Amino acid sequence: MSNQLTAALQYLNEGFSIIPVWSPYMLDDDLPPAFFYELDTLIKKNRDKLNPLPEELLKEELLTDWCKRPAIPVWKKFQNSLASNNEVKQWFTKNPTANIGIVTGKVSNLVVVDLDSDEAVKTFRDKGWFDGAGVAKSAHGYHIYFSYPDFEVRNSVDKSISVDIRGEGGYILAPPSVHGSGIEYKWESRNILTQDPEKLPKEIFQYIKKLFASSDNSKSQKNSNQPINGNSLTGIIVNGCDDGERHDSGIRIAGYFFGKGLNEEVVLANMLDWNRKNRPPLTDKEIVQMVNNIAGHEKEKSSAVTIDSFLWDEKRIAAESENKHRISFAGDNLLNLENELSGGLVGGCIYLLGGVPSAGKTAVVNCIADNICLSGHPVLIFSYDDSPMELNNRTLARFSNYTMDVINKQAISTTDKCTAYSSSVLQEIIRNKYMPNENFKIELWPGLIEQIIEKHHKPPVIFIDYLKRLVTKKKSADERMRIDEIIKQLDGIAKKYDLPIFAISELNRESYRAGQNIGMASFKESGGLEYSASWLGVLASFEERNGEYKLIQNWESAIRYSGNIDLLVLKAKRGTGELCQVPLNINTKKMLVTER
Repeated sequence: MSNQLTAALQYLNEGFSIIPVWSPYMLDDDLPPAFFYELDTLIKKNRDKLNPLPEELLKEELLTDWCKRPAIPVWKKFQNSLASNNEVKQWFTKNPTANIGIVTGKVSNLVVVDLDSDEAVKTFRDKGWFDGAGVAKSAHGYHIYFSYPDFEVRNSVDKSISVDIRGEGGYILAPPSVHGSGIEYKWESRNILTQDPEKLPKEIFQYIKKLFASSDNSKSQKNSNQPINGNSLTGIIVNGCDDGERHDSGIRIAGYFFGKGLNEEVVLANMLDWNRKNRPPLTDKEIVQMVNNIAGHEKEKSSAVTIDSFLWDEKRIAAESENKHRISFAGDNLLNLENELSGGLVGGCIYLLGGVPSAGKTAVVNCIADNICLSGHPVLIFSYDDSPMELNNRTLARFSNYTMDVINKQAISTTDKCTAYSSSVLQEIIRNKYMPNENFKIELWPGLIEQIIEKHHKPPVIFIDYLKRLVTKKKSADERMRIDEIIKQLDGIAKKYDLPIFAISELNRESYRAGQNIGMASFKESGGLEYSASWLGVLASFEERNGEYKLIQNWESAIRYSGNIDLLVLKAKRGTGELCQVPLNINTKKMLVTER
């Protein structure tokens, strides 16, 4: 039974009216035709606007909006009566990753206040309206749950500070649903499954009455499910941004406008208009210089390409198909894993590996990298947890008579080390394994890659340990936006040089609990990361229960004493392989990863 189905049945059994809602995972697996029809309509309307938004942004916003829509054709009847157990089971068995919607109003004895801004949260905290309420953390704020009062509460919204009231005719996404951005809804206090929410306080009742008096409810209901996220690019274009973010945001926005074919004059007019919303605005001279610089860059790009290069005949198609090759990493110890990955790593793809602490993520990556080097292919390793010397020591332990404890105690003379490294196997690895000491910004990577291509006549496989430590020239106080920028640049590098990128990521701390279900939402940087990656794997000690994989009891001890670990593949697209479970064993004395 899936996590979502279990939670949905729990809510239902407590008397809450449940409906299935679209989730990012459902849309990632299969975008319905209705989505493309709606996107096409939005794009056509957008083109007629004086200042059209980038089509990429329209799609991003539409995806987020779809993740709040019911996944069943008709849900109105569930505003008056509860679904049956069988109906809920059918919904969440057909779509086990669907979000859980709780219908608000009398049917569920619920009113939910959706706080979608920092100002709204501060207002409610200052008034003490969090106290005694059921509180769930949402993507941009909080959902506060109250039991239904003895007066009618309809949907309404306070646009001034982004507060939604969900009552009759509404619904709310309940934990453990996932927002379109990839952020999971979580209970922070008074989980309504274990504690009944308190009655709606009189003060909030008065606040709601003011909303009814000051807004047209029909219009409010139409817009209440579509707040503009101030952190998204659309939000920045509409609302402007603060000091410290203006320059980077301006470059990003101007780049989008040029990328959609707007000429320099139109881009400049849009940018000057946008700049007036900033706090404080940049000078007009700075905006003009910014647009001129980007315009010059765009002209260089377009003039360097001829339209004939866009034509594809049968010979070019055949030649490109032949050039698509896989890079073997199996060696003599990971044959089954390579087979499950369809014969090797694929150029242009991002592979993402997460795992619980001490699961051997670095050992697995180093083993794969060494095997690739032994096949005569170069690798470029950006390691921020282990120095090049520590990685070299792991390799030495694997391919010599020395163990890690002997190497770490420095019980080997320099002469003996040099003798060990003179073996043909270690020499082949040394020739092909590039490990920078410095944390190079991603923008500098193309220069390093091109040097390797010039020397080896092939691009390297890139390994990253670990993703969060990467840096770019663009700075952002928002961690999600920073990771999105990193993934965007990595994706561009992988595709430009047709090389695989294999990165280690973190899991949420909640994923470390025994019995916890492991899935794509377990990744700490969940969101754009799992959408951009072609392959996702997790290292941990699992047990399978009804098609789900859960962390075993005492997994730390099991890994430490047996060395047994499981690699669970959660996503495999673009020819990267199959969804599977591969049992591994890590010998920490020899730093050797084998299949068991």
